[in-house]
Amino acid sequence: MAVSRALAAAPTTASLRRRAPRIPLAKGLVRAEIPGLNLTADVCDVSIGGFSMETFRPFAQGAVHQFRLKTSSGFVGVLRAKAAHCRWLNEPDGSVRFLSGWQFLFDTELAADQTNERLIDVVIALQEDKSPQDETPAL
Repeated sequence: MAVSRALAAAPTTASLRRRAPRIPLAKGLVRAEIPGLNLTADVCDVSIGGFSMETFRPFAQGAVHQFRLKTSSGFVGVLRAKAAHCRWLNEPDGSVRFLSGWQFLFDTELAADQTNERLIDVVIALQEDKSPQDETPAL
């Protein structure tokens, strides 16, 4: 009986869906830099809640870093994010790569709203292959 209750209380596939849809990005379209680590990586996808990137090094879950996100057309945005997960990728050539997911961190709800609006502008600009008109340096 206890097992059946536990199974009934288990999350469903629908409840495990992402809070915000991911927007896949072509390789090289957006690069993430972590200046303190002298690291640059390709951003694989972005959503209102965060982004994922591929690197040659792993990140500990919960690690917090400041990022500079740069588009291929030159736009730069600066923000903080926390590592939500990191997993090892099996590459056909035997190289070691890691895919990490990052959650945006905001000091206030207003900052979150402003960043979300800015991200939408950036994604639209990327789809149109041009930089956002506003020269705001921080996302």
